Amino acid sequence: ILSDWRVDLLERIEQTGSITQAAREMDVPYRTACYKLKQVECNLGVKLLETHSGGSKGGSSRLSMAGRDYLEKYRDFREGFDQIVTERFKEIFE
Repeated sequence: ILSDWRVDLLERIEQTGSITQAAREMDVPYRTACYKLKQVECNLGVKLLETHSGGSKGGSSRLSMAGRDYLEKYRDFREGFDQIVTERFKEIFE
């Protein structure tokens, strides 16, 4: 559902305020970024982004409350996962 790549995309959207800019920074087509985001939203059943289109300067995007919540939970999960992997590595290789 979530992955490091998708989380990186969401973080970049939050930083830049733009799906286009975030996709550019990750060197992926805008359509790919949008498709991946829609996949996650469909799988989770929540909107991760609040988007506003149009205007002379174009649209903007930012994380919704649910998006921020999922990012925080994913970071906690990832930190715990990395600790388990490190401990297991030490058990086997040290």
